[in-house]
Amino acid sequence: MKAALIVGLGSVAVVAAVIVVATFLSRTDTTHAPLGESELSWVAGYAAWARSGPDSCVGIPHGPTRRIARLEQQARAACLGRAPWSRFQRTLSSLLVSGRRLPVRRGLVAESHVDRELGRVAAAMAHRTVEARCWSGDDWYHVNLERQAITGQVHFWAAGVAAPGVVHLDGPLACDPLARFYELHATPSRNNDRARLATALVVLAHEAEHNRNFRNTEAKVECYAVQHVRLLVRAAGRTRAFAADIAAYAWDVTYIRGDPVYSTTQCHDGGPLDLHPASRLWP
Repeated sequence: MKAALIVGLGSVAVVAAVIVVATFLSRTDTTHAPLGESELSWVAGYAAWARSGPDSCVGIPHGPTRRIARLEQQARAACLGRAPWSRFQRTLSSLLVSGRRLPVRRGLVAESHVDRELGRVAAAMAHRTVEARCWSGDDWYHVNLERQAITGQVHFWAAGVAAPGVVHLDGPLACDPLARFYELHATPSRNNDRARLATALVVLAHEAEHNRNFRNTEAKVECYAVQHVRLLVRAAGRTRAFAADIAAYAWDVTYIRGDPVYSTTQCHDGGPLDLHPASRLWP
């Protein structure tokens, strides 16, 4: 997410195998320190090699540290057909902050954790089981660096990341306002607080929408997400007037002012992406 934008991660193809982003966003425990700059550079180089659809194992970069050298050896062995790619995937996952096993917590929590209430909300939108992972500010920094290395998308900072069955959220930006809204039953009255809540709901809805259909473009997903906001607020027991106000903030602050990649001229009342064409309410 660039400022208030959200991104869903793609997948990395390796020879005949496809390593989906869910691999490195798994629940594997890790006691390792976050990857250093040279180690992230190796991951970025490997991912670029994989995305190119290589027909040779020569392009796998050399590991700069002992733990990355082990990863390199496993990648070469898998590339040569001497070992399963799953072994490489498990090792890569174990080295990443985003692969850590997290405690389950409720409410306003500063530490990285799994939030079951947000998972329930996301699952209802995605029509599948979804785990919502809220990351502390420090951990989210490393999750973003890992995302950039793996995807090659370094031109923005994400506020949310989607993988099959998982939504990863920036804790301070998204999870804190959502915890106040869902757990503490807050109904903010100040403009800034309402704008923050609207943005957080769009982030959650966007990543949940990715889980519903990963084939949709970012622009289509964002259009659907901003339309979910009114329904999410109503489903949480708030008034129609409050829901209309938060939906308006979601449209004015998050959608209209967002990156053009996340918007489309088809997103309007009665347009091709209108989820409720019979209604005159928008979004």
